[in-house]
Amino acid sequence: MQTEIEFSRQDLRRLIVPLVIEQLLAITVGLLDSVMVSQVGEAAISAVSLVDTVNVLLVNAFAALATGERVQLARQYPEWDLQVRFPIRGRGTLLWYCTRHGLFYQYV
Repeated sequence: MQTEIEFSRQDLRRLIVPLVIEQLLAITVGLLDSVMVSQVGEAAISAVSLVDTVNVLLVNAFAALATGERVQLARQYPEWDLQVRFPIRGRGTLLWYCTRHGLFYQYV
């Protein structure tokens, strides 16, 4: 049985504000990286921009994964209180990748 879930403005704000702050920080780091190597030459700027693009792509992928997980939980368990669904300080999953062994995860 599917139930419609309506999020209040406060619920949406709690989801969106951290994502916007994270994106602003990622853009700022990329900009500062480019400014620091701007006096070295065009090749250095291109290399830093290329690496920064990959970095932003990975950050966006993990942010989308985390946000999708939260929305899925909200749809599956609408009876839960918002503080239970989205704890400010709670447990999470740490993901890391090893070139030899692959992707690992650990509950923290």
